[in-house]
Amino acid sequence: MKSFQDFINEATIKGNLGVPGEGPEGRDEESFLRGVEEEGRRKAAGDPRQVGGRMMQISQSSKSLIRGKEKEIEEFAEKIIKDVYSGFMETVELDLQIVRDGMAVKEFMDEEDEKKKERNEKEKEKKEKEKKEKEPSVKKSTDDQLKLEIDKRKLANAITQGEAKNTKEIIRMPECLDGLKRILGDRNGQELHRQLLELTELADKMDWIIPVQAKADMMERMPQGMAGACSVDWQEEEENEEEFQDLAQNVLDQLQNSEEGDDLNNMSEELEELMSSGKPIIRARGIDFVMLIHEAVKGIYELIASRGIPSDTTLASNVFLNTETFEDEAEDFRYGPPIAAALRDFINANRKTELYPNVREFVFGKMIEIPAEDFLSLMRGILKKTPDARIHIDRLIDEVVSELKGYESELSDYEMSKRFDQEPEEQQFNSDEEESDIDRLVRQSLSNEEPKPVQKKSYDEMTIAEIQKEINDAVEEENYELAGELTNKYLKGESKKVWETELKRINESHNRR
Repeated sequence: MKSFQDFINEATIKGNLGVPGEGPEGRDEESFLRGVEEEGRRKAAGDPRQVGGRMMQISQSSKSLIRGKEKEIEEFAEKIIKDVYSGFMETVELDLQIVRDGMAVKEFMDEEDEKKKERNEKEKEKKEKEKKEKEPSVKKSTDDQLKLEIDKRKLANAITQGEAKNTKEIIRMPECLDGLKRILGDRNGQELHRQLLELTELADKMDWIIPVQAKADMMERMPQGMAGACSVDWQEEEENEEEFQDLAQNVLDQLQNSEEGDDLNNMSEELEELMSSGKPIIRARGIDFVMLIHEAVKGIYELIASRGIPSDTTLASNVFLNTETFEDEAEDFRYGPPIAAALRDFINANRKTELYPNVREFVFGKMIEIPAEDFLSLMRGILKKTPDARIHIDRLIDEVVSELKGYESELSDYEMSKRFDQEPEEQQFNSDEEESDIDRLVRQSLSNEEPKPVQKKSYDEMTIAEIQKEINDAVEEENYELAGELTNKYLKGESKKVWETELKRINESHNRR
């Protein structure tokens, strides 16, 4: 049997130019992966049969606890995701479902694969009429640019899987525990919460106990043993929805399923069109609550990472062929979480990330769009915590904050003009659209209707961004007691510290008067 170190040495992330200690320049650097592997050795301690048995025991128990409450759990998972990723959810649709077992996960994966095959067949029939015999255009893996793009995609995949696995931080949120208690009752909610946290720790341990190649073989031979899956589609809101979705999915399908000699040069315009329009939908399936959250987050990061697909479709195809294997995914389970955590901590060190929701994800979106060589250099600097990387990331954060501030201002101006600057006849409510509270009050005033009371959402139903707005409004109205109550009950982490400091400053200022 191979030793633990033998399996470590087979990891394909070795030699990645974006990781300190790897590649030609890595000889004089402290190895980032060595520290990860040392931690992995500690996690790998223990009998795999005992760990696996305990995971199965918890899985069965958690299924029993939520039986009959699956719909409520799905809705709660969607609320949690929309809350944590509120900056993205206006343009993304979620389809989250708890499934009975791994076989149902496999059926979902098979259905998605079948959709891909159907779209590929349509595209092949379409191109048969215009296709001409050409020499194979697939580049060899030794090509310098291909190497850079492969390394970039590999790191993007590791970050995606790492963010998904780091969802135990979402499970730890007090809001998560409170929600489970509301659905299942105090006792069962508390027990499920405890089990899910234990399950995430055991899963981390198993990722290091089972060798990468062995896990890859298991995933390939027995997909019915997988606990969750996700897919990302695009849909058009207008009449040509089906046509647009076929276009969007065809781009990704062909990149993932292309073979040597396939002509993909005509896809560049389709790829450009895809990235500039269309509403994405993330479909996630999981056998329990934690897997549902895991797959939903994975889908969000897959969506962001898709912006880094090379515009040269032949190059993109080769990148997918070299990075989308079961072995790659098994390896990402190991190295993804510490890489994603290092990136997260580096970005969050800038307090401006607290100004708007999901600044960190928007920064990653900007990072993934830069050329491969620059991206790898930046990631290397982030993992080494260099001053140059700090300057680069701070500049990207400033760009994101400026853009979000500008968007907020434009949205506010648009809403004001929509509500007050139009002629009365232009303000007539269209029954096919959702009517806002302000629009309804204006319409009722103009038509002499008796105004109906506006039902305001409870604080428990609000997102963190909405809570922060309520706190800001309370401060402006000098209702500091309410601002303090909302801060203590609903905020956490840096957001809570920022508001506590601000409220303390206000109180001290009032006491000095």
